[in-house]
Amino acid sequence: MLLALVIALAPIGGAARVAVAGGPLDDVLRRAGQWVQQFATDSVFVVAEERYGQEYRVRERGSWRVEHRDLVSEIVVVATPEAEARRGFPWVQLRDVVEVDGVALPDHRGRLEQLFKDVSGSSYSQGRALIEESARFNLGPLVHEMNVPSFALFVLHPHNQSRFRFALTGEEAIDGTRTIVVTYRERERPTMIRSPRGEDRPARGSAWIDWATGRVMKTILQVDAGEHWMTETEVTYGRDARLDAWEPLAMHERHRAGADEFIDGTATYTNFRRFETNARIVSPPKRAAGPRRTVVPR
Repeated sequence: MLLALVIALAPIGGAARVAVAGGPLDDVLRRAGQWVQQFATDSVFVVAEERYGQEYRVRERGSWRVEHRDLVSEIVVVATPEAEARRGFPWVQLRDVVEVDGVALPDHRGRLEQLFKDVSGSSYSQGRALIEESARFNLGPLVHEMNVPSFALFVLHPHNQSRFRFALTGEEAIDGTRTIVVTYRERERPTMIRSPRGEDRPARGSAWIDWATGRVMKTILQVDAGEHWMTETEVTYGRDARLDAWEPLAMHERHRAGADEFIDGTATYTNFRRFETNARIVSPPKRAAGPRRTVVPR
């Protein structure tokens, strides 16, 4: 059976509203929202190298079958059309796999930079094709196009905060920084994440936020994908010395179907650099809903 989650950067409601009314939680969310907006500006057209190890385990007839895969990719943050940015989705993150299990893919390295050097009316379809092409290299029955590190930040964007119920759950020191731990649970419908048939897939999770600056130090995003699959993605952030910017440094994900099927992945991000362009992904044809990403058990 083919199961999919669709994360649609498309209209999902009216104007933004205040998520909470006053108090420490409101202060933390306000600062985090401002930081996410600045991240959207600072990270556009930042390219990084991703080294992504995956393991798929499934129990068959009482024994475990295990597969491993190592991917090297280039990953870039690209500005979305202005209409999407106003809805709280000002960027999309694209991945181009350049090496699989030590074997280089021909004509892939540097392709992202070439694609957006001179954006044309075909840029949306080209970006969409990159997402779909890269997803096919993932192990196991999930084609998880949503496994990019920055997605959970959309929860904290000022426009999207009203969709979630937030709660303060404590404090935690990360690398010497005092962070506030905030949990979230999506409460509005339709949800940001939906199945291809339009079924709601509410998101929940946690964010570790620097109390003083609003910087996000860590996020966890959890989704019930249906058909017994649960997904969890954890991302940690830190300062990249080369760019002097706050970027995702590692991503850990686990997808599980009961006690008999697991997909685990760990990605690290290095060699951050910026290529200069004023490009923005060109809007898709009007009949399309907007840039999308999917997660699929085959």
